[in-house]
Amino acid sequence: MAKIDILSVDPDWFDVGGGVLCDLLGAGNGTTPDFLIGGGKQFGHPERGFIMWYHWDGTAWRETEISRDFRHQVGAAAMDVTGSGKLDLVFGEWTNEWEGEWTKVTGRPGGNIYWAEQPADPFTEPWVIHFLGDGCLNAHDISVGDVSGSGRQEVIVRNKDRAIFRFTPPEDPTQPWYRQVVAEQQEGDGLDLYDITGTGSLDIVTNTGFYENVAGDGSEWRFRPYGVEDLGFDPESRVAAGDLTNDGAVTVVVTESEVTSSARILLLTSRDRGATWTRNMLIGAERDFRALHTLRLLDLNGDGRLDIFTAEMENGKTDGIARQPRWYAFLNKGELTFDEVVLLDRNLGAHQGCVGPIFRQGQPAFMAKEWHPNASNGKDGRNHVVTISDFDWSRDRSIRQLKGK
Repeated sequence: MAKIDILSVDPDWFDVGGGVLCDLLGAGNGTTPDFLIGGGKQFGHPERGFIMWYHWDGTAWRETEISRDFRHQVGAAAMDVTGSGKLDLVFGEWTNEWEGEWTKVTGRPGGNIYWAEQPADPFTEPWVIHFLGDGCLNAHDISVGDVSGSGRQEVIVRNKDRAIFRFTPPEDPTQPWYRQVVAEQQEGDGLDLYDITGTGSLDIVTNTGFYENVAGDGSEWRFRPYGVEDLGFDPESRVAAGDLTNDGAVTVVVTESEVTSSARILLLTSRDRGATWTRNMLIGAERDFRALHTLRLLDLNGDGRLDIFTAEMENGKTDGIARQPRWYAFLNKGELTFDEVVLLDRNLGAHQGCVGPIFRQGQPAFMAKEWHPNASNGKDGRNHVVTISDFDWSRDRSIRQLKGK
């Protein structure tokens, strides 16, 4: 059976953003033994936040503090900013410039994005935090990729209910980065980078449509909607794109990530490079899923097809009594047919969960932390980091077969 570990965490944790799984020390080695998270106290508290690093050293998890001076936003990503071959951390910070209920949020003015530079000895030496750019008043989603085709990665930021920005590094990345406005405003959240048009360049994928990289170098963006306005999807969502049919088509997976009932999972598939889309509802409202704030695509069982990992939040979205949060895998059987598997049913929610070969090559494991714990959760009301490994797909049976409809 699967092995489940619940890590001991700082009892002062409250709102925990981030959720980045990578290999900080040796990018490209085929494993992802590092989990980066950040956050802070609940809204209204004056304390600064934190950025923590969990490293699997082969026998145990090693916790290292990167910073206690930044109230980490939800969005984060890892990239080699300096060209050293080792990964650095890009993240957003909560700001105090919001209106209404958000005026008490701790943070520096400006809505800043930063990158934390990995030192020579990241376990003992301080991580230098560099200013990257501003104007991101709610940096909910951060993705990195070579949008320009120059061979150098850039940063895409989607601000919840606000603008989408592209940040391009200067020759000296410790100086402020160039900011391009992709969209002045778009309701909701959810972001991915994928070559939908088949031109060899990355497009920007959202929950209601994608921004075509018209010239292939990031200089011009054109929004192309999916045509799903009549579905009434909640604008707060998770988004992931990939070839789920193994025939060159692209499928965009969308989960409703914040609703307290009837969360859905939608599959949008295009076989003509984004010109038209067919839609399949993998999970409908009648299943009453809640707050699916985790979404990742990966071949989980080694059959060559991309599968889906998602999980429900706590934070009042699932109360832990009448409705406990679960973690799910949807194993791709082909032709948009899936086997649904419950990965975790221990009253422990997930926020921005990750999946990857944490402990060994070719063996995906699942890892997540919560955003804001329920008082009645399986960790005595405290926050948590959970890992699931050694899942035996032949023994841990699916609970039902599903086909999008």
